[in-house]
Amino acid sequence: MGTVYLWAALYGLTCMCSEMLSRVIPGTFLLTPWAMLLYALMLILWICRTGRAQTIGLRIPVPCSPRAWLNMLPLFLLPGYNLMTADGFAPDLPTAALMLCAAVTEEIFFRGFLLHFLARRSKTAGIYLTSILFSILHIVNLTQNIDPVYTWMQVICAFASGLCYSTVTISIGSLLPCIAAHFLTNITGSAAAPDPGWETNVLWSCIAACICWGTLHSYKIRKFDKEIQS
Repeated sequence: MGTVYLWAALYGLTCMCSEMLSRVIPGTFLLTPWAMLLYALMLILWICRTGRAQTIGLRIPVPCSPRAWLNMLPLFLLPGYNLMTADGFAPDLPTAALMLCAAVTEEIFFRGFLLHFLARRSKTAGIYLTSILFSILHIVNLTQNIDPVYTWMQVICAFASGLCYSTVTISIGSLLPCIAAHFLTNITGSAAAPDPGWETNVLWSCIAACICWGTLHSYKIRKFDKEIQS
């Protein structure tokens, strides 16, 4: 895990340094997406060369029952909400590249390496710890002059979606559905908290559904493991 920690630290440095340079040096606003794209490609290359791709779930999901595929639907509640409430959806290529790199790298670290490491002792603890840490990561947005209400809403959404991502990863052994859902959530999200009203009510309903679904399936996973052990 030591090398993984170094990659995680490099991820943070890449984001911070490229963002700072983009603010200081005029005309370098495209530096962050290109830096993140290079980082993501290097990380995936390292994973493949060291034989970790299958272990952490960078593989196509194995054929499973229709019920298992239906269980993935909560992954796309938040992207669906974003699309439903968006005024328009036309992301530029640099933004799309940045959102994709963030989804890939964060899922690799949280649901790939960290969840896999924690699940060796307790899958339930791994599900909740990775979700909590994933939500804490989004608090860093408070340092970027973003609306605090929106940032805290992001933190809550990150915890709710993290529960779904972790349970799906354990259930099917693949990160790809979670990467897709994470990317869609990022690319369709707005930069402001919803106004009070029906939009807020729908958002809270989606969050509650994700938390209930993740909690229920984490319980089923725990129960299934106990039955196997006994």
